[in-house]
Amino acid sequence: MSKKAVALTYDRPLMRHVVRAYWRRAVAPWIICGTAFLGTPLAVALYRGDRSWIVGALATAQVVVMLLGWSLYRAHLRNAFARLARLEGAPAKMEFDEETAIFTSVGGTNTIRWTAVKELWCYRTFWLLVLAPNEFVTLPGTCLDAEIRSSIRNRLSLLGARIR
Repeated sequence: MSKKAVALTYDRPLMRHVVRAYWRRAVAPWIICGTAFLGTPLAVALYRGDRSWIVGALATAQVVVMLLGWSLYRAHLRNAFARLARLEGAPAKMEFDEETAIFTSVGGTNTIRWTAVKELWCYRTFWLLVLAPNEFVTLPGTCLDAEIRSSIRNRLSLLGARIR
């Protein structure tokens, strides 16, 4: 496969949507489990009329879990907006072949081997190349035509990346 190039344009609504989708898939399930894990005994204790220090501790832990979820969302959103501001409105560029994807912007150049991509999360308006649990690359969907989408999907599928 020869090198292909794509201009990538990012904006605030896209980044907000990306962070929300990432949070829902990667963080929210853990927050929901933590809330259920703490909320069930709290609800049972309150139902039984228990007003001991254990109820206070469970309620406090419940609030901490919910604040943790909210703060993780806000941190990701703030980081995404900071990266977007560093782009200064200039489009980024992605060049890719069978081995690597090279991302170039005013902030510098980053080369990612396709073998480093663990998962591909496909959404209607963007794709996420997941490299590690808290590390991903956003590809705006409006910049990817059907041929490029197919090429990336096929390459990652052949390398064993999980496609969702």
